[in-house]
Amino acid sequence: MRTGDRPQYHFEEDFYLKTKAELVAWCESKLGTPYVYGAKGAVLTQSQINTWAALYPSTFTTSYIAKAKKYIGQACTDCSGIISWLTGILRGSSNYKDTASQTVAIGKLDESMIGWALWKSGHIGIYIGNGYCVEAKGIDYGTIKSKVSATAWTHVLKLCDIDYTDSGNVSSTYEIATGVAGLTITALSLYVRDYPKTGNIVDTLSQGTTVYPTGKAFVNGNAWLQIPDG
Repeated sequence: MRTGDRPQYHFEEDFYLKTKAELVAWCESKLGTPYVYGAKGAVLTQSQINTWAALYPSTFTTSYIAKAKKYIGQACTDCSGIISWLTGILRGSSNYKDTASQTVAIGKLDESMIGWALWKSGHIGIYIGNGYCVEAKGIDYGTIKSKVSATAWTHVLKLCDIDYTDSGNVSSTYEIATGVAGLTITALSLYVRDYPKTGNIVDTLSQGTTVYPTGKAFVNGNAWLQIPDG
C-alpha cells in the first residue's frame, strides 16, 4: 500500500496463526527458491554471507561461499526458513520438533497430516499430500517438491505455529481500519513485509521494539498492522 509515494510496511501480529492450507500453498509457491544455510526469506547480500561464514565455518567452506554468491540479490531460504518466512516466528529445525504440539513416527504418516512437518535430525520439510513434500533441500538443490520416501524422515510434527483446524474457504478481501496505539513486540522477532502475508521481507523487528502503527489491514479476515517506512 502507499500513501502518496511513501510505502507502508506491515508486520504480522503474533496472535494470528497461519493455517495448514496457507502453509502448504506458501511452500508450493516457493518452489525453486535458492537454498542458503541461515536464510529465512530475506534478499541475500554479501554482508550476510560474511556473517554466516563467521558463525558457521564448517558449512560455509570456500566452495559453499562461491555457490551462495550466485544468489546475491535473490530471496533465499533454508529448510526451517521456509516456515519462518511465512509465520514470522524464527525457529530452527530442532526447535520445531521441541515445540511441536504433536509428534509421531514417520511410519504413521497419512493424508490427514497434510500441512504437518516432516523431520529428521538437521532437516525439516512440509507434507503436501499424495506422498510428496516441499523441502528446501540444500544449496545444490534449492526448494523442491520431492517424494517423502526419497528422504530418511524420522518424525511427523504438528507445528505449534500453525492452525490445523478446518475453517473452510474464506473469500479474499483487503481493507484498512482505523489506526491503533503504539505496541511493543513480545515475540522473539517479527518480520516486516511490504505487503501482508505474501510480500517481501524488508526488515525484522526484535523483541521489545515499540511500533506506532498507522492503521490495521485485514487480509482474508486476518489482522495485520501497518507501519510507516523507517
